[in-house]
Amino acid sequence: MSEVPNVHDCERLVLPGGGEADIDVEIVPFVRAVWALGLATGGCCQDLGESIAANGTWTEEVRARHSGYYLGQAWVKMPVDDASELLGVLAAHPSFDGRRLRRWTSPGAWENYVYLLPDDDGFGLASWAHLHFPKRQIGEVAALLEDVRRSRL
Repeated sequence: MSEVPNVHDCERLVLPGGGEADIDVEIVPFVRAVWALGLATGGCCQDLGESIAANGTWTEEVRARHSGYYLGQAWVKMPVDDASELLGVLAAHPSFDGRRLRRWTSPGAWENYVYLLPDDDGFGLASWAHLHFPKRQIGEVAALLEDVRRSRL
């Protein structure tokens, strides 16, 4: 299986468990802040809509629909437990407007998914969560998470 080419400029980071990964430069502060809290990521993109527009095997119509929907949205894939912890930290922080997490129609709302996938017993929840949020929030949330990390020292 071939690797999807990077659409955005990347920075090569050393992964917390070893190895390296190319991370889109605009989302690097967010990813570093997540890792500094001991949480894991499995993938990310600073603008999923731009990435979808430039990649994939979908028809042009499908690609245009999905890229248009996700244009301006950052994406992070995390283990479900880590994503739940991250969202709890954000919801509890006084400077983070929790409506972003409770109502997808709220201004600046986040959309968070855990998929149902087939398994030996029928269907079960995936082990990964997918968090989508406006990319303009990357810096704000990275700074908030860094404040949380410092307060835990």
